[in-house]
Amino acid sequence: PQVENMRRSMRVKSGMQRGQLEGRFMGAAPKGYKNLRNERGMAYISPSNHAKLMKEAFEVLSQGICNQEEVRISLNKKGLGISKNRFNALLRNPVYCGLIPITEDNGDKRVVKGQHEAIISEELFGTVQDVINGRRRNPLKYNSAREELPLRGFLICPQCGRNLSGSASRGRWGGKFFYYHCTGGCKERQKAKDVNEQFLHMLEAIRIKSGALDLYYEVLEDLFRKSKKADNSEVQKIDDEIIKNKVRINQAQTMLLDGKLEAVEYREIKTKLEDLNMNLITEKSNICTVDADFMKYLKSSIHLLKNLDLVYLKADLQTKQKIQGSVFKEKLIFEKYECRTPKYSEIVS
Repeated sequence: PQVENMRRSMRVKSGMQRGQLEGRFMGAAPKGYKNLRNERGMAYISPSNHAKLMKEAFEVLSQGICNQEEVRISLNKKGLGISKNRFNALLRNPVYCGLIPITEDNGDKRVVKGQHEAIISEELFGTVQDVINGRRRNPLKYNSAREELPLRGFLICPQCGRNLSGSASRGRWGGKFFYYHCTGGCKERQKAKDVNEQFLHMLEAIRIKSGALDLYYEVLEDLFRKSKKADNSEVQKIDDEIIKNKVRINQAQTMLLDGKLEAVEYREIKTKLEDLNMNLITEKSNICTVDADFMKYLKSSIHLLKNLDLVYLKADLQTKQKIQGSVFKEKLIFEKYECRTPKYSEIVS
């Protein structure tokens, strides 16, 4: 049996290498592709519903503006559903630009032209590799934002309803004084320092009580652990089923060699069980995409809600603007340094 198993393993390995050399992808399809079989029963991959999202990932990263984690989180919100480590591995996979990676017996690696449809160009794939490996500098961007004017673009003129802009005026003795002012031609003008302080007081007033957040954290933590336990159990069931199907294929092969099974029957059984395993592998992959960093994100979110005003005060300009957009549904109207009743987002309402 041991010798037969070795022979079988060598035949499988040889078959996979032959398929790769022919430009066929062997194994479970990466995100953005799906496993299919042609009329001759040969496996191949074709773009799936996630292909557009994977293409978007490469296009956004090639600009060198957003990092991998920002892109991953953004695409997960659109339904990509992928973990941090797996996302990094996929971005380095040349399959997306139509190439098949091959590892020779001596350990050397090369690529061959694949038979499958490419999602991106080889040029785009190469650009992303340069960005990931730090060989390409981020393009310089002109940014008119000022630390003294974090609410610029987030305020509405109480007189005409247009957006308030912001700028600095030089005082009599050479000092700079910052103001929010209207762009619509009216005379609305407010001291930036006073408005910024009033906004900080607003954040302090809506800070959620620690007791409520602690309870919320405990509930979510308990739900996550129960969900994780259930997922682990489901993954184990899938692994067991995959092993059973592999055993069934081996048993069918033995029956074929013993003359108890026709070649046509063996191929039908083998194809059916391999397809089942492909589906099981995909199902397992979907379960495992639950982000392992969930608890870390939960803790940081709870800390933010407990100390909203303090976090905002110490944050850089970009983070302040993200907080503004996350807390309030609409832009704010300040009149005589008092804010009209704002509409809060679901996070704090």
